[in-house]
Amino acid sequence: MKKNGFALILPLIVLAVLAVGAYYLRTSRQQSSLDNTSNLNCNEYINSEFGFYLKCPNSISLQIFENDGTNGNSVREAEREISVARPNSDRFYLTLFVYKSDLSASNWWRETGMKKYRNVSVTKSSTSQIAGQNALIMDIVESLDEDEYSIFNIKIVSYQGRIYLFQFSVYDEEQLTIGDQILSTFKFTK
Repeated sequence: MKKNGFALILPLIVLAVLAVGAYYLRTSRQQSSLDNTSNLNCNEYINSEFGFYLKCPNSISLQIFENDGTNGNSVREAEREISVARPNSDRFYLTLFVYKSDLSASNWWRETGMKKYRNVSVTKSSTSQIAGQNALIMDIVESLDEDEYSIFNIKIVSYQGRIYLFQFSVYDEEQLTIGDQILSTFKFTK
């Protein structure tokens, strides 16, 4: 009877050891990833009010511009607008708009987000993860007038009562690549 009891407990012990090993491996990989990011030559942007940070590589000479939305200058009527661009240039690699909302990313887009853009059509839609949160990813075309339009890749995350909308211009492959590199460093701190 004792042998039979041990045979039942042995798989549980093996399973527990595997679970602890998997947890340790996952935690050490995450820490290693953060350590590698912090060793890069980067400009770090920390926003304690909204609880996030991101990094921009120094090698491409980028600056971060911030607009708090109180003076009506926010393009998309956001609570906060943060743009990453080359100094003295209109080449933005990434613009982050922060909105107050308890809705999910997809519900916010349907109920509010589409109104922030003019004459929008979604050409591609998918989901992904950003900073460990579910994200709605879309390519959109915004018609500005009869002959003028803008094409954006947007990524929307809902987190703790706010919507974080990341907007990338898709006119230039370099802009998309650098924007995605910057976004890969984005973390929530709260």
